[in-house]
Amino acid sequence: MRRIDGRSPGRFLKQEVCGPLGLLFPIGLSPSEQQRAVDLTGLDDGFPTGNAAGKPELYHRAISNPPGSQDATVVNSPAWRAGEIPAIDGNGTARAVAGLYAALLSGKNSPRLSWPQRPPLN
Repeated sequence: MRRIDGRSPGRFLKQEVCGPLGLLFPIGLSPSEQQRAVDLTGLDDGFPTGNAAGKPELYHRAISNPPGSQDATVVNSPAWRAGEIPAIDGNGTARAVAGLYAALLSGKNSPRLSWPQRPPLN
């Protein structure tokens, strides 16, 4: 996004998708937004091992990138919450998450989310 548009992922999502749809789903939190965030729990010492048991190597690589993504001290830190990591750092209410997914699925709520029809594969 930055190379093509110049905006960060969080800013692009806010201005082009969530803002027009009235959804509060930021990627990367400002200091004032961080005051409303709740701590992620359940990431005790046994979580990474138990969560990855029996999963393929690709799963292990995915969940360990970026480093610290399964460490409560890291993910609840101001630096992590301020970062704009689209794959893992979206923050929102259940309503906002549901609204974002609904818009992505239907394309009816915003012309920006209407994907062009692809020709069938033969």
